[in-house]
Amino acid sequence: MADENRKKLGKVIARAWVDKEYHARLLRDPHAVLTEAGIHVKGKVHVHENNDSETHLVLPKRPAGLDEHIKKQKEHPGTCSADPMLCSTIMPELCSTVAEKSTPDLCSTI
Repeated sequence: MADENRKKLGKVIARAWVDKEYHARLLRDPHAVLTEAGIHVKGKVHVHENNDSETHLVLPKRPAGLDEHIKKQKEHPGTCSADPMLCSTIMPELCSTVAEKSTPDLCSTI
């Protein structure tokens, strides 16, 4: 999800927290609410709400280019493809190739 859509989604979530009617509408017709907020999604949208007894974990779509990223790491151990889209999609700090950094990079964690 692009940064612009993340900001829009944050506004949708914040409004749902304070506006009970909007919250109910988001649960009832999430596609329409997101479209109105300028977030265009393909296909069906499911909204799951965390509560005290249930926590939902959503696995994002597997990043395009991940296989190539892994292949490059296997061919050249200790390096990272540093694909900006891939690294910003996952976690930028995990794509660092700086040797002195204590956090492992994405390449060494897969």
